[in-house]
Amino acid sequence: MDRSQMDKPTILYVEDDIPSQELVRNYLEEEYRYLVSTTSGEAKRLFEKHNIRLLLVDLSLAGEEDGLSLVRYLRKRENFYSLPIIAITAHAFTNDRSTCLKSGCNDYLAKPVSRKDLVEKITQLLRV
Repeated sequence: MDRSQMDKPTILYVEDDIPSQELVRNYLEEEYRYLVSTTSGEAKRLFEKHNIRLLLVDLSLAGEEDGLSLVRYLRKRENFYSLPIIAITAHAFTNDRSTCLKSGCNDYLAKPVSRKDLVEKITQLLRV
């Protein structure tokens, strides 16, 4: 990895839908170091190896744990208690937003997410 890539904040997107992964990659790859995981377990391993500054997480994931299970797991750990987390999901009901925030997410975006909205929320959360 070159030096310019190392200086960028690392964002992890936990998403099992490849088109969604690629869309977000296209939105973020110039400004951020972008990692992707398809499962909660894989995401946990990436957290051990990388200095992840922000998490994007889909609610519906393949495997044993959904996105909110991962969020609750991270919030119980001291070193991830203040990690900015944005839920990105096809679920767009009012109670879904409330559930995400109660589970520990800082914010919520419904799919299809726009580049402007995503970058705006990331920038805001990384400044805090």
